[in-house]
Amino acid sequence: MDQSTIASKKIQDRLARLEGHLKSVRNMVAEGKPCNDVIHQIAAVQAALSKVAKLLIEDHFSHCILAQTKDPELTEDLKEFMSSIDNYFRTIH
Repeated sequence: MDQSTIASKKIQDRLARLEGHLKSVRNMVAEGKPCNDVIHQIAAVQAALSKVAKLLIEDHFSHCILAQTKDPELTEDLKEFMSSIDNYFRTIH
């Protein structure tokens, strides 16, 4: 199994879990659960969605950008840029 297939499986698994989280939010609202509980679940959905976005960006970056780069200096610059993106995702959640 190549890295792209592994990344795709991870993304699909996370999206499936997200579906479950969203159903939970819908049920919580329908059942009149406390607002704080619903908001907490919504925050979990947002964090999970950000993780999916991060996986997609990382996959695209490594397979579509880095894989095409022949210049070692540019490769290092791009890896540093991706590290900045990774840090950004860590700070928003």
